[in-house]
Amino acid sequence: MTELAELTKEQDLQQIRSWLEETGTVDIADELARLPPADRAVVFRLLGKNRALQVFEELDPVHQQELLEGLRDVHVTQLVEAMSPDDRARLLDEVPAKVAKNLQAGLSAEQRAATARLLGYEDESAGRNMTPEYVNLRASMTVADALAKIRRFGANAETIYTLPVTDDQRRLVGIVSLRELVLSPAGQAVGETMSGDPIAASVDDDQEDVARRIQDANLLAMPVVDREDRLVGVITVDDAMEVFEAEVTEDLSRAGGTERPRGR
Repeated sequence: MTELAELTKEQDLQQIRSWLEETGTVDIADELARLPPADRAVVFRLLGKNRALQVFEELDPVHQQELLEGLRDVHVTQLVEAMSPDDRARLLDEVPAKVAKNLQAGLSAEQRAATARLLGYEDESAGRNMTPEYVNLRASMTVADALAKIRRFGANAETIYTLPVTDDQRRLVGIVSLRELVLSPAGQAVGETMSGDPIAASVDDDQEDVARRIQDANLLAMPVVDREDRLVGVITVDDAMEVFEAEVTEDLSRAGGTERPRGR
């Protein structure tokens, strides 16, 4: 029996809290997966809001669904609302249709719309895997204005270290790093600081191909454009690594004859 399982059996909540504070996110997720669903929900409620979200996103879809079923409605709504749209779309793709409908109904109008846009793209496409939570800069704005925008909206973006640059019609024209902006004169135009001809993905591209391009080019993030070349999202290196991990797991499951059907 693991240490967490023993503490849960003894119902020692203070010791469980101490264990959670001293243990890494991935290890917590691994230990939670070994607990019965009811005990898993009890332990999960002891996590702080931000830590709970990090742990939840480390769980596989089966354990995510079991955990959602064990939490009260208010906890479920808060948890799903706090997820990034791309992670939320993947979760909704895995759970039964009725559960997905109920989860979407509990979201704010803004988050419901963001998730619906992602779910409109083909499964395993770049559009389905991208995040619409990003900061984009216009080529015509000054470096000072760009940094002010990053400070204003950066907290809600998945990454701010690599930033897409668009023209006034939201068409992608370049890419600029946060480092380049910080080191550039305040009055200089972003268009003079950026790197032109950026590597980008289309919403219809296969997510594994995009992940491999991110890895091969050693990128922190890749912009994603729609069929009219307008910027609609970004795929980060973390997203790419998750794609590779999912592909490896799927290949191992297929080899062992244990693959679960995808979707709902």
